[in-house]
Amino acid sequence: MNSPAAKFQRSKLLKLKFRKSNDPVTYDSIVVVHNGKKHSHSNYGMMAVIGVNKQKPVEIAAYADDINWDLRMAILSLTASWDKVPLRTECSHPGVVLHFWSNQYRFHISHPLSSLTIFLVKK
Repeated sequence: MNSPAAKFQRSKLLKLKFRKSNDPVTYDSIVVVHNGKKHSHSNYGMMAVIGVNKQKPVEIAAYADDINWDLRMAILSLTASWDKVPLRTECSHPGVVLHFWSNQYRFHISHPLSSLTIFLVKK
């Protein structure tokens, strides 16, 4: 997979529109960037979680101060092959944009709450 992470720019990603519905949604990959704000209760930095389809940023899926990765599907199918690793991460330079992707899974995001759960689901 040729990574789109190198061309992602934090400032452009943060200008994307927030998703229109609170219904769960699934993306090919996701990008996570700090949005420059703090959560009012936890005081942790807020992350913008951006959905990516066909290597293009689609929308801001959620703002979260905490991401819970539900990897149960991925753990059940672990293999020793490097190209079958369930979750991969790349970081752009400059810009510090984290790109999370997988050859086997898509990223299912539940309701856009500050404590966000992201599920890996089979492609």
